[in-house]
Amino acid sequence: MIRQLHCLAILCIASGAIAAEITLDDALRLAKERNGTVVAAYLDVKSAQSSVRQAKSSFLPSVTPRFSWSDDRVEIYSGPGVSSRSSGSNLDIAATWKVLDSGQRQFRLASAQASALGEEAGALLTLRNQLVAVTQNFYDSLRAKELLRVQQAQFDRATLILNQTKARAEVGDIAKKDILQAEADQLNAQVSLLGAQNDVKTSLTALKTTIGWGTSDGKLELKEEAVPALTAYEGTLDELITQALANRPDLIAARRGLDSQRYAVRIAKADAGLDLSVDATYNHSFYRYDTGRSGLGLSISFPLYDGGSSRENVRQRELAYESARVRLGQSELDVRGDVEQAYYTYDTNVARLAASQKALEAARKNFEAASRSQALGASSLIEVQLAQTSLVTAEVNAVQAVYDALISEVRLRLAIGVPLRGE
Repeated sequence: MIRQLHCLAILCIASGAIAAEITLDDALRLAKERNGTVVAAYLDVKSAQSSVRQAKSSFLPSVTPRFSWSDDRVEIYSGPGVSSRSSGSNLDIAATWKVLDSGQRQFRLASAQASALGEEAGALLTLRNQLVAVTQNFYDSLRAKELLRVQQAQFDRATLILNQTKARAEVGDIAKKDILQAEADQLNAQVSLLGAQNDVKTSLTALKTTIGWGTSDGKLELKEEAVPALTAYEGTLDELITQALANRPDLIAARRGLDSQRYAVRIAKADAGLDLSVDATYNHSFYRYDTGRSGLGLSISFPLYDGGSSRENVRQRELAYESARVRLGQSELDVRGDVEQAYYTYDTNVARLAASQKALEAARKNFEAASRSQALGASSLIEVQLAQTSLVTAEVNAVQAVYDALISEVRLRLAIGVPLRGE
C-alpha cells in the first residue's frame, strides 16, 4: 500500500508538471536557482571571500601538534653477530607567530579584499544580465503567442474573404478568376501561420535554456499577465550617464580590480626590497621530560642578485596595473555609449507604442467597413485585400511595439545600473 501511494504521488507530481504555467517572476526565480552562469558567479564570490579569510589567517599564530613513533632493529654481521632494538614515541606541540614583516601580509589582505568586492560586483552584473535575458526571452515568447493570434486571425479573414468571393462568383457578381487571388491569399496566410507556430516553439526553447527548464519539468506554458506599465525616467541623458558611471557593477568590478593590481605592485616591490621578519616560536615536548622552549627571531634579507627576476616582476605588475587603468577608462566610455543607445531606443519605442495603437484602431475600422462592403457587393476584392494588408501590418506593429518597449525599458535599467525585477 505504501509503495502504491508513493507511485500515485509521483504520478500526481508528473501530471502537474505536464503543463506547468509560470509567470515572469517564476521564470526569474528559476533562473537564479538553476542557471549555471548565475550559480557559478555565486561560487566565485564565495571563493573570493575564502581568499580574504585565508589572507587574514596570516596575521594569526599557527599551532601544530606532532606525534611520532618508531621501532628500530639494527643487526651487525661481524663474527657471531650483534643485534640491538629500540622503540619509542614522541609528542610535541609547536606554535609560530609572525609578529612583523615588511608589509606583504597587509598588501595581500588588501588585494584579496579588493578582489572579493570586484567578484561581488561581477556576480551582480552576471545576475542582472541573466535576468535581462530571461525577461527578454519571456517577452519574446509572449510576443510570439500574440503574433500567432494575429496570423491566425489573418488566416480566418482570408478564409472569410475566399468564401465571400466564391459566393459572389456563384451568383455571377464577379468573375470566377477572382477566386484564384483569394485562394492565393489564404494559402499565403497559412504559410505565415505555420511560421508563427514555429516561432512560438523556438522562443519557448530559448526561455527554457535560460531558466534551466529540463525535460523532467514537463511542458512549459506561460501564464499571461496584464502588460506592466512603463517607467517614466526623469532627468536628462547626462544625469542618467552620471548615475550609470557611479552604479554600474561592471565599472565597480573594474575599479576594485584596479585596486587589487595596485596592491600587487606594492607586494612585488616589497619582495624586491629589504625583507624584515620577526617571528615568535614556542615548542613543548612531552617525550621523557616535559619541556618547553620559546624564542623570538629577527630575520633581514635582501635579494642582492637574482638575475633581474625581482625587478622584472615589479615591471610586470606595473604594466598590469597600467593595462587595468586603461581598460577602466575605455569601459567608462563604453558605458556612456550604452546608456545613450538604450535611452534613445527606449524613447523611440515609447513613441512607437503610442502611434501603433492609433494605427491599429484605424486599420480595424477600415477593414470592417471594407469587408461589409465586399459582402454586399459594394466594393471589390482588391479594396478588401488592401484593407486586410493594412490591418495585418497594424496588428504586427502593435504587438512588436508593446514588447519592444518593455524590453528596451529593462535594457535601459541595466544600462544605468539600477536594480531589476527579480533581483
